[in-house]
Amino acid sequence: MESGETRTKSSKKSKPRPTQSYYVPPAQRSLTKKHINQTIKLSNYQTTINEKEDVNLSQLYISYSDENTKKIYDCDTDNEKEEMQRAIENISRKRRPLIKNTRNVIKATNDYSAYENTKYEDLEHVIELYDFPPTLKTQDIMQLYRDASEDSMYVKWCDDTHCLLVLSTPAQAQRALQIDHEIIKSRPLECSSAIAIMTAHSSDLKPAMKRPQTNMQTARRLINRHLGTKPSLSKEDIELERQALRDAREQRRLERQSEKDAWEGNPRNAKS
Repeated sequence: MESGETRTKSSKKSKPRPTQSYYVPPAQRSLTKKHINQTIKLSNYQTTINEKEDVNLSQLYISYSDENTKKIYDCDTDNEKEEMQRAIENISRKRRPLIKNTRNVIKATNDYSAYENTKYEDLEHVIELYDFPPTLKTQDIMQLYRDASEDSMYVKWCDDTHCLLVLSTPAQAQRALQIDHEIIKSRPLECSSAIAIMTAHSSDLKPAMKRPQTNMQTARRLINRHLGTKPSLSKEDIELERQALRDAREQRRLERQSEKDAWEGNPRNAKS
C-alpha cells in the first residue's frame, strides 16, 4: 500500500504546472489593452491591402499575358535566331579569321645584289678561289699559292668549291692572281660570286700578319731545368740566339718609339 501511494504522489508531482500570465499592475492594464487592439486593427488592415494588391496584380498579369503572348513569343524566337547567328559567326572566325582590307604583296624575283654600293678598297688583299675539287684542304691551297707570299696567309671558306684567300698586301694578291693552276681558278673580289661577297661582308678579313721570329732558347732552358740535363748546344749557338733576342727587343722598342713620335707630331724622329 505504501509503495502504491508513493507512486501516485510521484506521478502527481511530475505533472507540469500550467502557464500563467505575468502580473501586470492595474495602472498599466488599460494601456496594454489599447496597444493590443491597435496591433490587431493594423494587422487586419495590412492583410486586406495585401489581398487587394495580389488580386490586382493577378488581373494585370492575366490581361497582359492574354494580349501580348504572341509578341513575347515572336521576340523570343528573334533573340534565339540572333544568338544562333552569333555563335555560327564566332565558330567560323575561330576556324578561318576574317581579314579585311588585305593587300596582295608581290615579292621581288630579281637579284639586285650586283648593283649594291660595295667598297672594295679595304679588301684589295683578298681574292676568290673557285672551281676546285671539294677534296682540297686548307693546307693544299696554301701550298699551291706559297710563291705569292713569303709572309703568312689564311683561307676563309665559303663552301666546298669556293673560298677566299687573304694575303698581307694588295701586291701579294695581284701576284697570286697571276699564278695559273689547272685544278683551281682565281679572280679579284670585285668580280667574285654572290656567296663570296656575302662571306666577305660577314667576316673580318684583316690582312694576314707575319709571324714574329722565335727561337727555342726559352723552351730548351725550361726542358733542361725540368729534366736536370745540360744544354747540348755549343756556346757559339747559344750566343747567337741571345743576340737574336736582343735585336728583336731593340726592334720592338724602335717601333713603339716611332709610333709615339708620330702621334706627338715628330716625323723626323719617327723616320730616324
